[in-house]
Formats: sequence, C-alpha cells, structure tokens
Amino acid sequence: MPWFQFTKGWAKYRQGRFASAVEWMQQVLARTGQDLDRDAEAYAVLAMAQYQLKQVSEARASLAKGVASDSGDSGELGGGGFNWIIAQLLLREARALIEGQPAASRD
Repeated sequence: MPWFQFTKGWAKYRQGRFASAVEWMQQVLARTGQDLDRDAEAYAVLAMAQYQLKQVSEARASLAKGVASDSGDSGELGGGGFNWIIAQLLLREARALIEGQPAASRD
C-alpha cells in the first residue's frame, strides 16, 4: 500500500494538486524506516508540495529529512537500485526548487 500511496501523491504533485500530494505523502511517511529509498522519495515530494503551498520552513525540514533518509548506496541496479535513482532525482529537483540550486546540466 505505501508504494501505491507514494505514486498517487507524486501524481497529485505533478497535477498541481499540492494539498492532496501532502496528504498522500504523510500517509506514506507514517511507515518510515521500512524502505529508505521510498522515504527519501516521499520526503522530496512532500517538501516540493509544501514549498508550492508557501510552507517554506516545513518544506526545508522535509527536504532535510529526505536527505537524511537517503540510503546513500545504489546497491545493484535491480529492484531497489531504480528506486535509489528516482530518490536521487527527486531530491535534486526538491533542492533546486527550495534552495534555488541549479539542476545538473543535461549535456
């Protein structure tokens, strides 16, 4: 169920339905510690949604939690490896939005 909730919340964020995205990510994060990559992904999306809702301090705190939950290890590029890549991309996107850091070049 947490992966469904994450996907639903991520879709809501992409649709611009930020309050709904926050609600879905909070459901995912009720189970923190079960999957560090999913936690990092959920915190990143939560942070971006909060920022869009002008909840800047909450967004920064969520981003910090996402960075802290990042497993930091890609492991093998099988099942979990892809989730690690997605977590890295979402954290990068959240940093660019919230901290104003430019995204990596697309060269």
